Amino acid sequence: MTYSSRHTRTALVAYLLLAVLIIGGAAWGTYATLELDERTRLDQSNAAVRAALARIDWYLMPTVAREAGREYWEYNPCAAIDDAEAETERFRRLGGDMPRWIKLHFQVSPGNQWQSPQVPDDWCPTVSPSYDPFQIAQRRELLQSLRSTCVSYEVLAGKVATAERINRQYECLATGVQDYSPGEDVRAGDVKQEECLDAGGHWTRTQVALVPKEKCDPVDVALTNLGQAVEDSDATGRVEVTPSIMTPVWLDCVGHQSHRLAFVRTADVDGTPFFQGFLVDWDVLRSDLLALVHDILPDAELVPVEDTNDDAINRPIVMPSAALKARWPINVSSTHLLVGAAWLAVLAILGGVGMGIRNVLVLAERRTQFAYAVTHELRTPLTTLRLYTDMLASGLVAAADLPTYLKTLNQEAERLADMVNGVLEYARVENRAVRLAVKSMSVGDVLESVRSHCAPACDRAGKKLIVDVNGLGTSTITTDPQLLRQVLSNLIDNACKHTGGAEDPTIILRAEAAHGDRVAIDIEDHGPGIPSGDKHAIFKPFRRGTRASANGSGGIGLGLALARSWCRLLGGSLDLVGSGNGRGTCFRLTVPRRIPNASAVGDR
Repeated sequence: MTYSSRHTRTALVAYLLLAVLIIGGAAWGTYATLELDERTRLDQSNAAVRAALARIDWYLMPTVAREAGREYWEYNPCAAIDDAEAETERFRRLGGDMPRWIKLHFQVSPGNQWQSPQVPDDWCPTVSPSYDPFQIAQRRELLQSLRSTCVSYEVLAGKVATAERINRQYECLATGVQDYSPGEDVRAGDVKQEECLDAGGHWTRTQVALVPKEKCDPVDVALTNLGQAVEDSDATGRVEVTPSIMTPVWLDCVGHQSHRLAFVRTADVDGTPFFQGFLVDWDVLRSDLLALVHDILPDAELVPVEDTNDDAINRPIVMPSAALKARWPINVSSTHLLVGAAWLAVLAILGGVGMGIRNVLVLAERRTQFAYAVTHELRTPLTTLRLYTDMLASGLVAAADLPTYLKTLNQEAERLADMVNGVLEYARVENRAVRLAVKSMSVGDVLESVRSHCAPACDRAGKKLIVDVNGLGTSTITTDPQLLRQVLSNLIDNACKHTGGAEDPTIILRAEAAHGDRVAIDIEDHGPGIPSGDKHAIFKPFRRGTRASANGSGGIGLGLALARSWCRLLGGSLDLVGSGNGRGTCFRLTVPRRIPNASAVGDR
């Protein structure tokens, strides 16, 4: 393992550990932040639901309390005696100021007897003149539908018991509001109300009718008002009726797809339960309640709930038989945006650190390659210089061989100078210290100057340089001609070095017009070509191709890197456009006819 590989692996492991720590911390922070945000959103949701439920309860409570406060005799389909005025008052109380969602008051007695105070029986001695025959007919039809399609007395008893058991989970309401003053008539009597809690913690109310025996027999009162005789063993003529609170119950009615909701209470007469209450138009009530809370929960839904404890927190106290379902839209909160921004920052930091580590490693690798290439290339000419100078100083060189030794020393010195100049020039390019000397010249003059400069080197290498201007000889380009000649000379010098064994010794320097008012100049040889694995590496500094390293040709691997950097300074590009085993190599230099910063003239 090389020095560079060890450091690369160490840096990679350190970066991965750092990334794991940062990402782990960011993930934990994200989880904690989103968890807190979710709790906050849940608290806000619950607060909105509680506010909506409170509003529903305040809306329902007066009506349910008023209905729960009705005396048991108000559910009788007929008045106790022939009294039109009392019957009119009873009718007013049943119909006046009623919400539009109350459809019918009813009473269910043993034997599945369904009756309604709003539907007088045929035998009633008195019918209020305020009764509308059409409304009576509609309500009679509805009552008949309840009697024939809905639950029986026994089933209703079970439903009421179940509903009352569920209601014990909620805050109990002390109902029994009286909105009128009891008269002296025996039907109203003197009412005594006692509020108490039963063993289950459920509010109940005891209504005790104190009936003077000289005015009416208590058995007749029970018969008339409740439909069942109650034996009275109390000599004072006292009949006791104990109604429970109003409990919402869902009625199972055959042939009705929509839900039928009723508020029902149990009126216990000496141990015999009677069920009294009112039927609700569920669709109308639900619409009214959702409209009432629309500003708090615009997408809420009110759904029926049977005897399950699910969603107990979302049920109104007055009507726990329905649950308020809040549908919250999925919105991107500010917390999500902050978390996203934080993750982008984390990724940017990791990316920046990774790029920094990469640049450091690349720089370290370049330094290593530079040191290796320079020391390797310096060793040969320095060894030659030292050996020859020692021989000359010792007088070991014959006078006849002296010119040869001096020529070799001069060549090695030039080689060293070229090497140093190349390194210095690359440093100038990297530091952007190169200034362009821009002027206008014809394409023919530029290529001719290149041919004149490179002809001796081609002759020494046994190559033939052919220049083809393709009709562009008189075309003018505005560029730095010295820098352009340097690029072309480097490419031709490479062709001479690496095509020594080629059968065709021709090197072609060809110019042609390119797209976008540019000029393309090709340098093509007929050597062995460049392997596909080296096509990108040869343009990197201090990197040489595998064939160049194998055949021992000199150089530190800066020629093509410098050539491409110079081309970019001229606003152009240098690419390898054709190469293969035995097919030669072709480099294409593309430059604009007029360099973009043509006005910047100075010394290089």
